[in-house]
Amino acid sequence: MFDMGKSTGSSAQGICCNNHDEVVAQILSASENTRWVSEHMAELRQKYLHKFIAVHNGKIVASSEDQASFFRILRTKESKNLPMIAIEFITDENERWIL
Repeated sequence: MFDMGKSTGSSAQGICCNNHDEVVAQILSASENTRWVSEHMAELRQKYLHKFIAVHNGKIVASSEDQASFFRILRTKESKNLPMIAIEFITDENERWIL
C-alpha cells in the first residue's frame, strides 16, 4: 500500500518517503531480498518448509508456521523495514500455487 499523503519518513504501511532517492533505494533493497530468497530456496526448504519467512539484507528476520503470528512479529520487530523485506511462504518443490 502506498501512502499518498504527506510523509515525514518511511511508513510501516508501504513505501513512503520524502524523496525519490529513498523510494528507489527501498525498491532496490526489496528486489535484492527477493533475489536472495530465489537463490537460496533449496536451503530454505530444508530449514523453513511450510513456514512464512521474512528476509532483509540477506538474513531471515522472522519465520513462523502461523500467518497471524508471523505478521505480528514483523510489525513488532521490523516495522521500519517492511517496505524492503521479502516475504515468502516456503513450499515443497513440487507444490504450485495459483494466485
